[in-house]
Amino acid sequence: MRTGSLRQRAGSRLAHVNTDQGDGIVFLKHQLPGLRTGRRVCPIHGSLRQLRLKFFLSMILGISTVGLSIEVQADSIRDPEEECLILGFTRDMFSSVHIPDALAAMQIWATELKQQQGFIGHVETIIFEDADEVLQSLRRNAVDLVIIGTDDYLSIQSEAMMEPYFLAQRAGNVADQIILLVHSKSGVQSLDDLEKKRIIYLNNPRSALGITWIKTLLLEKGYSDLADFFKQVEATEKASKAILSVFFQQADACFVHESAFLMMTELNPQIRKELVAIDYSPYLIPSVTCIRKNYHPEYKEAVIAALSTLHQNPRGQQILLLFGEEKLVPYKDTYLESTKRLIAKHMKLKRSFEVREGRSSRLTENDGPRP
Repeated sequence: MRTGSLRQRAGSRLAHVNTDQGDGIVFLKHQLPGLRTGRRVCPIHGSLRQLRLKFFLSMILGISTVGLSIEVQADSIRDPEEECLILGFTRDMFSSVHIPDALAAMQIWATELKQQQGFIGHVETIIFEDADEVLQSLRRNAVDLVIIGTDDYLSIQSEAMMEPYFLAQRAGNVADQIILLVHSKSGVQSLDDLEKKRIIYLNNPRSALGITWIKTLLLEKGYSDLADFFKQVEATEKASKAILSVFFQQADACFVHESAFLMMTELNPQIRKELVAIDYSPYLIPSVTCIRKNYHPEYKEAVIAALSTLHQNPRGQQILLLFGEEKLVPYKDTYLESTKRLIAKHMKLKRSFEVREGRSSRLTENDGPRP
């Protein structure tokens, strides 16, 4: 097994998996104090960060992984033009996707790309817990292609050595609206009418900014979070569950992306008759596909070309299907304008609320006992 270049990858608390059969797959549970393998336990203190999952076809075909062992690698900086392809995703990109299927599909696609182009480097896939881990890895040249949520992207955009290249298209659009749905017989006409009511929302990458949108609306009304306003808040990874909960009046409201609602109404036209949208978000971009700025030029050119035609390749079509997308389209700054405005408004309102709450708390503490 190759060891030299692999051990020059970045990542504090990064678990590198070796097996007697070669490189393999390991799935970690964050609540465990250590990572249990076939032979021993590797204690990983604190949260598990920047998990590197290496997939080879032998593993996908189910060859035994008896004899796993673990090494924890130290931080180091990789040669920016080293010939390899490391794909990185923030974990929230997988909230509604079966992770092993998605990562295996990406690994096979990238391996085929490497073989077609005659590249000699290896292929790896990384899952990041948050934007800070993406930023640290980019600084160490430890990731080449990053699929990241738009809010995370904007939070590190000014510092990160990466450039946006693609946005995902669904139902003919790269942007989507989040809609707040209620039952037509509920009597609810606005968000105000939902105070102390039950709400369910879709928790997936396409709807991720829906939380930011609803929180912004509530901050304008003086509420810091959903739990302060609603009686009950539930998340689901299935649009059908969110929508049907309102349809059968098991919940008072839901918010989902509009394309999911339209798809449901095509399957069941009665849903359109019974459910009413009482509010709409701006058009929002859920995620951005970026490439490291100083990535190997020949690899970068090949990756951009391959992603541009992802929807025309059987392996690419499989990946898009897993994520519920149609194709990747070239990035334009103008596409992100309404998303930027929403996030900026949310941050401004949140800071103002925290300042008010902090001042109120201090005044209360300093009042002292009343006679």
